[in-house]
Amino acid sequence: MKRYNRHAWITCALLAMLTTGPLVWAFPQDPNNAALLYYQAFLLLPTDKGQVRGLLEDLPYGVDPNNQIREYLKQCQPVIDLAVAASQIQACDWGLRYSQGARTPMPHLSQIRRLAFLLRDDSKVLVVDKQYRQALERCLTLRRMAQHVGDRTVISFLVGTAIKALADKAMQNTLEYMPPDEKTLAWLKQQLTAVPGTDLQIRNAIKGEEKFCIDEKGVDKDLLIEQAKETQGISPDQVEQLRKADDAFLEASLRYRTVHFQSALTILEGTDPYPKKLAQLEALEKKPESDAKQDPHALLAVLMGKPYVKLLTLDMRSRSNDSLVKTAVEVYLAKARTGTVPDRLPPGVPKDPFNGQDFKYERIKEGFTLSRWTDDPAKDKTYRFTFKVK
Repeated sequence: MKRYNRHAWITCALLAMLTTGPLVWAFPQDPNNAALLYYQAFLLLPTDKGQVRGLLEDLPYGVDPNNQIREYLKQCQPVIDLAVAASQIQACDWGLRYSQGARTPMPHLSQIRRLAFLLRDDSKVLVVDKQYRQALERCLTLRRMAQHVGDRTVISFLVGTAIKALADKAMQNTLEYMPPDEKTLAWLKQQLTAVPGTDLQIRNAIKGEEKFCIDEKGVDKDLLIEQAKETQGISPDQVEQLRKADDAFLEASLRYRTVHFQSALTILEGTDPYPKKLAQLEALEKKPESDAKQDPHALLAVLMGKPYVKLLTLDMRSRSNDSLVKTAVEVYLAKARTGTVPDRLPPGVPKDPFNGQDFKYERIKEGFTLSRWTDDPAKDKTYRFTFKVK
């Protein structure tokens, strides 16, 4: 009897636990750090499909892919889904060990470039399948990815800018094949404002690089010597001078380097127009190499200097192309509303940051062209863009 009562009591207790309320156990929430999803996407990227990936990357817009390419993209769909989900999370911490200074590995940069090409290539097939809005969404995903790469260092700024350029070109190609649809274009115009393509700041990258390479420990002397050996124009005597450098020499060199850096930063953060900034930076870049012939402390600035002119021009070109794409959307919108390509630019279109003026606009048989009025100093040959219209 006692044995029976004990078993009955246990049974009643279990039933009470199961009926008094819901179980408290549950899955944890999805990650709120975009990098965690990007890293998962990197792990899922196929590593044994190089030939198919090459065919896809070389596939022109508007060309129907073969079954092999479609099957490859089908296999990559979980990767694409992860990238899209990651891009929609605001926070992105890559978990890098910045304490290691200039030797900090950044393997995610090459991987996110590969991921970006996959999304660009997926947009090609979406265009062929007439899924134009989805193709444009891929472009917007690329813009968000570019922002997630960040501008804490110069290399991350460069990779982010390259991904953003990939998005701009993919958007241009999509617009050329898409019949002008007012609803879709109005949505795209709103999205281009909501998903900015110009948040990466070259001044942030240069500030971060300075902190990255010069911290409370000073400079990495061994790394400087390795760099000096590989730098054109640095003589063996100068390399030996670095090898024998004591703390006092390095401190004096850092003072020279700091003045040079602050001068460049003042120019970049100033409000002068682009041509004036360009001339100032060109003169500043030449100074350390000239001074190093007489002043050995200038050698550090030669080795640790940045191509400020190229970085400024790249930054301006990216901003110019961003305004150019937004201007093109306005022209496509005008075509969708009126049925014809306008004879002149619609009012209120973005200005070209190179000179603060409207882009040069020309209506042609295939559609229209948008150009900067003059080529930029980096001899960029893509300053004139042709937009075809269906």
